[in-house]
Amino acid sequence: MRIRRHISPLYLSFPLILIAALALARYSYRNARQLAQNSEASVIDGLNALGDQTRSRVESFIIDSDRELFNLVDLEHLQDFKRRWSEIVRLSNLVETAIVLDENLQLVKDGYVTKKPSRQGKHADTFQRLFTERILPMLPLTELRPGQHRHLHTQHEGIDYLLSYIKRHDTDSGRVFYIILKVNLDYLVGTFFPEVVVQPIAGRVLVSVLGSRGEVVYGQAIKAAGRYVYDKRFDTTIYQWRLLMAPLDSARLRAGAQQRVLSDTLLIGLMLGVMLLGTGFLVYAISSEQKVSALKSEFISNVSHELKTPLTELVGIRYPVVQTGMGWVAGARLVAATSNAGGLGILASATMTLDELQTAVTKVKAATDKPFGINMRADAGDAGDRVDLLIREGVKVASFALAPKPELIAKLKDAGVVVIPSVGAAKHAKKVASWGADAVIVQGGEGGGHTGPVATTLLLPSVLDEVKDTGMPVIAAGGFFDGRGLAAALSYGAAGVAMGTRFLLTADSTVPDAVKQLAYTETLEGLNGYTVFNLGLVYLDLGEHEAALRMAHRAMALGFTRPELKARLVAAGKWSDPPEATAAASAASCATARSSPGPSRAPATGARRRKRTGGWVPSNCSSSGMRAIRSCPLGATASSICTRHTSSAASDSVSNCRTRFRSACAKPEKGTLR
Repeated sequence: MRIRRHISPLYLSFPLILIAALALARYSYRNARQLAQNSEASVIDGLNALGDQTRSRVESFIIDSDRELFNLVDLEHLQDFKRRWSEIVRLSNLVETAIVLDENLQLVKDGYVTKKPSRQGKHADTFQRLFTERILPMLPLTELRPGQHRHLHTQHEGIDYLLSYIKRHDTDSGRVFYIILKVNLDYLVGTFFPEVVVQPIAGRVLVSVLGSRGEVVYGQAIKAAGRYVYDKRFDTTIYQWRLLMAPLDSARLRAGAQQRVLSDTLLIGLMLGVMLLGTGFLVYAISSEQKVSALKSEFISNVSHELKTPLTELVGIRYPVVQTGMGWVAGARLVAATSNAGGLGILASATMTLDELQTAVTKVKAATDKPFGINMRADAGDAGDRVDLLIREGVKVASFALAPKPELIAKLKDAGVVVIPSVGAAKHAKKVASWGADAVIVQGGEGGGHTGPVATTLLLPSVLDEVKDTGMPVIAAGGFFDGRGLAAALSYGAAGVAMGTRFLLTADSTVPDAVKQLAYTETLEGLNGYTVFNLGLVYLDLGEHEAALRMAHRAMALGFTRPELKARLVAAGKWSDPPEATAAASAASCATARSSPGPSRAPATGARRRKRTGGWVPSNCSSSGMRAIRSCPLGATASSICTRHTSSAASDSVSNCRTRFRSACAKPEKGTLR
C-alpha cells in the first residue's frame, strides 16, 4: 500500500515568497540609494544656487556703484572736478580714488582725487606713482568703446587693487576721456561681506573668500572638501578671488547619507531572512512596513504646513493675504510689518511725491528682505519716473488702481516685476490678462465703492469664469476682513484676498493712536446718547466738524438733547439740522447696517484723510469697513492678521483654515476696548 505524503501549502509558497523577497530586496535597496542620492543632490543644488546668488550680489553691488559714480562726472566742467569729487569720494564707502585721463592718457588738471591714506599706511602719492608706472600700462584703455565699462584686479607687493574704468566721449568738444575708480577693498571685506553677504545666511553655511595665492581674504578656512563645497571665482570684478561656501554640517550630511544606505541594506537583509523563516514572520514584516508608512505620512503632514496658492507661488509670500495701498496709511512701517509677517505689503504711492516714495522704499528695504509692492496710478504725470524707481530698487510687485497700457506692462515684466492691476468688471480682467498682467485684484462694491455697486460675491465668480482659460491668479477684494472671507474666496477659486481697512487700526499703522481709539469706539454696539455726545465733542476738538455733526445728529436720535455740541457747531458755522424723515431712525439704521451682510449701495471707504486738518475719521456706520474695524481689538499687529498657520494647515479643510485665521484676533466683549 502506497502512502501519499501530504505537502503543506506553506512549502509550496516558499518559492513564491523567495522570489517576492528577492525582488523586494532589490527594489528597496535601489530605492534607498536613490533617496540618499536625491537628498545629497538637493543639498548640493541649493548650495550652488546660494553661491551663484552671493557672487552675483557682490559683483552687482560693485558694478552698480561704479556706474552711479561714473555718471556724476561732468565732462563739460572738468575744471571743477577736484572740488566736487573730493566731497563725493569722501562720502563714498566703496571708492577710494578717482582719476580722469585725456585721450593721450595724460592726467587732466586736478584730475586726481583720493581719500586719506589707507590702513596699510600707503600715501596717496605712492599709489599715484604706482598707477602711473605699473598699473596704467596694464589698462587696455584705447581698446574700449565709448561707454564700455571694465575692471582690472591686480596685485602689487602683496596688496590687492581693484580698478573700474570707462571710456567717455564729450559730444560737445569731441574729446575722449577715461575715468578710473580705485575700489575700497577694505570696505568690501570689512563691511559689505559681513553685513550684506554673510548675515542673511548666517547659521546655515560657512563663507570664505580666498585671494589669488589661496590665502583667506575673508572668513575662515573651510576644511571640508568634495561635492559639499561651493568653489568658484568671481566673474567680472574681483576675478582673482574665489568664493567658498559649505554647509555647517557637511561632514554629518555625508556620514548620514552613507549610514542611511547601510542601515537600509541591513534592514532589507533582515526582512529577507525573516521572510525565509516562515509565513508567520511575513505578517510581522507587513505590520512593520505599515508603521513605517504611517510615520512617513505623519512626517509629510508635519512638513507641509504652509497654505500655498498661485498667488503665494507667484509673489513668493507665505500667506495669500495682500495689504492694499491705502492712501496716507500704507506707509513704510505697515508695509514692512505685513511683508515680514508673510503677507504682501503694498506702498501707497499716489499720496506720495517721488522723493517721498524713494524714502519710503528705502525704509521698507531696510526693515525687510521679503517681497513687497508699490501701488501707482498709470495716468499720473510722473508715472514713468515711478516705474523707473520701482525697477531700479528691485521692488517685486507693481500694483495699479487703473490698468496700465500694454507697453508699460511689458516694460515691467522685462524687468522681472510682477504686474497686478485692480479691476471692477469681468471684461476689464480679460483685457489686462491679454495684455500680459501676471495677476488681477477684483474689487467689489464693498471695497470703498471705488469700482461700482456690484457686490464682490457677484463680481468674483464672473471674473473667474472670464479668465479661467488664461490661468491668471485672481485676488478677491472688498468686504474681506477675517478667516471666513479668506475661506470663501478660496472656495470661489480665488488665489487670495486683499484687505485695506483691516490693517487700519493695527499697531503698525501710522494712524494716530488717539484717532484709532475714536474710530474703534464709534464702531462699538450699544452706545448710548451720552457716549455719542462726548464722541462728538472730541471730534470737534480735533477740528473734524463733519464727524462732530454726525455724532450730534446721532445723539439727538438717541434722545440726548444737551445743547452744548450744537451751540459750538453753530458758532463755527458748521451746524445743519438733520432731515426730519431720518433723524428719528438714525440709530436704528446704524444697528441694521451693522448686522446686514452688506450695504445696498456702494459703501464708503474704511477711512479717509482730511487734508485740511491732517486728521482721520471713520466711515459711515453702513460701511463694510466698520465690520473690519470691529473684528479685531486695538493693538493687533500685521503679524496677527497674516496668521501664523500651524503645521497641519495645508491638509486642513477651508473651514479649519478660517478658524486659525480668526484665532489671533478674537472679537472683544461688547462695549470694551482692548
